[in-house]
Amino acid sequence: MKEQGTVITRDADTATVRIEKSEACSKCCSCENARARIITVTVDKAAGVNVGDIVEIEVSPSTMLKTYCFIYLFPLMLFAAGSLSVYAFLKDPLKSFAAGCACAMIYYVIIGRYIKKKKCFDGKVSINKVPGE
Repeated sequence: MKEQGTVITRDADTATVRIEKSEACSKCCSCENARARIITVTVDKAAGVNVGDIVEIEVSPSTMLKTYCFIYLFPLMLFAAGSLSVYAFLKDPLKSFAAGCACAMIYYVIIGRYIKKKKCFDGKVSINKVPGE
């Protein structure tokens, strides 16, 4: 995934980039659900860029896959495991559904705190200054 944006703040080795959602973003149901037209991204290892520069941010496919797994796949697996485990013992669909929901919610709380603490996932995100801009 490649997107262009403008550097709005710059610290020692990080830059915050403002990206306006493009047409390519509308094809991804994850981005489409975000109501904001403007997204801000903090990128580490942003040497060589200054405030006001037009840059291109590229997120590797492996980082995108990892992110999708964290957001969609793992909670679904935990929901299924929690539901099936409780149903195997209690044979009550309502309690098994509640247990599956609880497992997914606990996961989201834990991963939410992790993201807030680390500010992002460890992934391959590169930032390059757009020539001629």
